[in-house]
Amino acid sequence: MSVLQLQFNTLWVLLLLPLALLPWLSRNNEKVIVWDKFIPVDPLSNIIRNIIRTLASLAIASLLIGLAGPYLPQQQVEKIVQGAEFVILLDRSRSMDEPFAVKDRAQLVNHDLSVSKRTIATKYLVDFVENRRNDRFGFVFFSKRSITLLSLTENTSAILAVIKASAMGKGISETYLAQALIRSAELYSKQHYRGSRVVILVSDGGEKLTQDEKKIISSLFKKQKLSLYWIYLRSVDGMTLEEKEGESEQWKDRPERKLHQFFTELSVPYQVFEAGSHEQFSDAFSDINQDQLLPLKLNKTIAKQPKTTRFYSIAFLAILILASIQLYTLWGIRKTQQQRVAE
Repeated sequence: MSVLQLQFNTLWVLLLLPLALLPWLSRNNEKVIVWDKFIPVDPLSNIIRNIIRTLASLAIASLLIGLAGPYLPQQQVEKIVQGAEFVILLDRSRSMDEPFAVKDRAQLVNHDLSVSKRTIATKYLVDFVENRRNDRFGFVFFSKRSITLLSLTENTSAILAVIKASAMGKGISETYLAQALIRSAELYSKQHYRGSRVVILVSDGGEKLTQDEKKIISSLFKKQKLSLYWIYLRSVDGMTLEEKEGESEQWKDRPERKLHQFFTELSVPYQVFEAGSHEQFSDAFSDINQDQLLPLKLNKTIAKQPKTTRFYSIAFLAILILASIQLYTLWGIRKTQQQRVAE
């Protein structure tokens, strides 16, 4: 605790601090002695007397400072931690309300339809954020339009509340991913560079982007030095983003694959996770968690810290020692008197 940083609720009480000098004021204990050489020199008594005066002054000063209400004001402290800055980009389209991890339509008969892809995404996002207490998070969701629900912040409670709230309601049929990608990159544009910058896209679909949109997105992602993760939630038909032999011809020109191809050409770090089960979804976040443990510069807000108790404790300890000395003195005087009576 720096004394120079201390502030006080009742500053005028400090005007009484000169009262702490009272124990040092000399008292008239002079005696008429024929020859002062008869008085023996007792250095120990002088030391003890000065200690008692110091303790008394300390007790008075500590009580007065405590009454003035000392505190350290709220302040920002810069810290270097292991972590990253994340913008979570969550798909709010109607398809995200469909069941998760169904590879065959025949499974729909016995499948729990209440466990939607959006519900599962929310669950794993909450777990991910709760395990990343040193990171900064922003949150954007998109469907027909993209909405920034939270700018980059270290407030873990705020991002958790936003993620949970985003799971409410129903999705919208249209999806405009280009605007969402641009908005997620722009969240970093007014920020000082602190460390690893990441966009996590959680979506079950894609979009065919125009050439102008591709240029804007590519330019922004390079300029802001972003990394991109796409957690792709597989649809009911089980299509994958990479082409396979013998697959359906109708999958070859799907928007998801076009989007995946564009991401691979972005010239920024990019990784895709195809989540077709709970285990794959969990593994995706585990991999991201391990990858993004790089030095990150954070400004931590330290709340106002009252220091009244500390000064009262010092005063109490000083008074306790003084009381013990006084009791010991009285005990010594009484014992001496008893010895004289006995003689």
